[in-house]
Amino acid sequence: MKSLKLLLVLILLGCCHQKSLAQDTLQWSSKTKLQWANFLGRADTNSRYTSTTVAGINYTVRHNSKTFSFAVTAVFYKNKSWAKSGNSDYLLQHEQAHFDLTEIYARKLRLAFRNYIFSNPATLEKDLDRIAEGIRKERNKVNRQYDVETNSSVNTRKQFYWFNKIANELHQLDAYQ
Repeated sequence: MKSLKLLLVLILLGCCHQKSLAQDTLQWSSKTKLQWANFLGRADTNSRYTSTTVAGINYTVRHNSKTFSFAVTAVFYKNKSWAKSGNSDYLLQHEQAHFDLTEIYARKLRLAFRNYIFSNPATLEKDLDRIAEGIRKERNKVNRQYDVETNSSVNTRKQFYWFNKIANELHQLDAYQ
């Protein structure tokens, strides 16, 4: 394995062992939805929000002088995500949509890596990092737009618009799951 890169909504401090990282994360799956029990982080009692999802995109790259391979996963950070008590199923769907947006951008990263023309092993990692950084910035922008337009789930009309938009985009990118 040549490198392991973590892209996060929030900057995580410190180093994590692979074992503890696996215990702290959920990998995105169409068959598994978030539950309030997954939000293990300490709630920010000063926040106006009642919950926060911290999700990111992990990728690994292997290469030799002629070819490269990669793996990309969308992950939910259980110990960084938090919820205050008394949250609804509707709000949980809002938080799930943040995680689903992360999967959309993981799929976009898979597509971009597939389309990358490998010509120079010396620049591969820098090239892929640049691609991933662009996708990370786009993802962060869309996550902010999602919260603004839905007023963090308060605007139900916009929230249902986004639920449909996200579901459609996941479907359109099914080939990159």
